[in-house]
Amino acid sequence: MNKDGSYIYLEANGSNQLNNPAINAIVINSREITQRKRAEEEKTRLIAELSQNNKELKQFSYITSHNLRAPVTNLIALLGLIDQEPIDNDNLKTLLAGFKTSTIQLNQTLNDLINILIIKENIHQEKTHINFKDVFESVKNNLQQLIEQSNASITDNLDTLPRIPFILPYIESIFLNLLTNALKYKQPNCTPIIRVTATIAHHTATIHVADNGLGMDMAKVKDRIFGLYQRFHNHPDSKGIGLYLVQAQMHAMGGSISVESIPNVGTTFTLSFPLE
Repeated sequence: MNKDGSYIYLEANGSNQLNNPAINAIVINSREITQRKRAEEEKTRLIAELSQNNKELKQFSYITSHNLRAPVTNLIALLGLIDQEPIDNDNLKTLLAGFKTSTIQLNQTLNDLINILIIKENIHQEKTHINFKDVFESVKNNLQQLIEQSNASITDNLDTLPRIPFILPYIESIFLNLLTNALKYKQPNCTPIIRVTATIAHHTATIHVADNGLGMDMAKVKDRIFGLYQRFHNHPDSKGIGLYLVQAQMHAMGGSISVESIPNVGTTFTLSFPLE
């Protein structure tokens, strides 16, 4: 304790020198570590404060999204009823069409935000040992019409992987988003070729999803590629949320995703995650 009544922290270590004739004592060395302890306490306080703020922000986002869902759903229902009524005024028709489009977009945005919040909240969801090959085949079946329309060639060696602990809806969503992107953003007049290769090394599974599509200029997009509502190609179905979700799901599983891409050559996404 200091003279002013404040406490200080000491770090001490002892050494038994009783068997040493020259010393014949227990030696204790100490040093003051007050500054270090104060810094640790401040760090702990800041982490707790940030955690609480983050929790409150998530609650606010969740409540806001759900409170908006009901009136937006009602607006869509009302617009559906209006569609059934004949309207002769062309200006009114145009206004209602624009209002309907905006309402549908708002509803989709709310759905996207709720899906993101679900992923953020369910990071401790139970994992099961999953056969990645079976999941991949199921996703391909769901995309069969798109695959046939583009005449795409899709190969994989996922049968070389053992059953891996993963959250099933996450790996389904990851495969669905990456395959859909490879099919949507194909080069004109070029048959899509998609290769999915898996390897295991140092207790880590790595999956590469490579295509010969439009590609991207990484110098321009590398800092935005996994951002929310980021679009890099003109496509009517592009929402700019798929890669954001993939990254969030990979991070929730303790994994990572990276990308390499060359315009008019193709793109390769690399998924890495621990086997536990």
